[in-house]
Amino acid sequence: SLRNYLVKLLFFPLLYLLRRIFGTKTLEGLDLERDELEGRMLRSALARGIPVLGICRGMQLLNVVLDGTLHQDLAGFYAETPQIRSVLPRKVVRFDEGTLLARVLGTAQARVNALHWQGVDRIGRGLRVAAREPNGVIQGIEHETLPFVLGVQWHPEYLPQHTGQRKIFRALVREASAETVKG
Repeated sequence: SLRNYLVKLLFFPLLYLLRRIFGTKTLEGLDLERDELEGRMLRSALARGIPVLGICRGMQLLNVVLDGTLHQDLAGFYAETPQIRSVLPRKVVRFDEGTLLARVLGTAQARVNALHWQGVDRIGRGLRVAAREPNGVIQGIEHETLPFVLGVQWHPEYLPQHTGQRKIFRALVREASAETVKG
């Protein structure tokens, strides 16, 4: 219904703002203990074949854990006018044909939001690019051999009103449920 759509449309930008206001960071914006903990958890999940979905920082961590590198500031990588930083879907991303991400979303492109200033530079071991912006910025990565290891640079959790974005979470739950039955 229209009411539910409006509630979702307003709730997630509000949630984002609250996370920004009450989130914790050190003076330099680094949290080495968090990096170490999340890195160990991710390595364990990969070693055990547990399905993984990395969102924004999670995609970047996935790439770094597998020996990839990051652009520390995308402003130095490309010029974008205006600089888009929005919880609303204002960027177009194209999905590489035959990738898990393209299969899950069932489309060749989508509009996504953009809240990041860093991005994947050199792709990590065993990963492949699954999505890019028209300017070349990598927006999606996935593992070449593990069945469900996916990273997206945007925030699909802030776009629940878009059916395609919900498909990402449904696919993760479906894969995790299948793993639970196997294990």
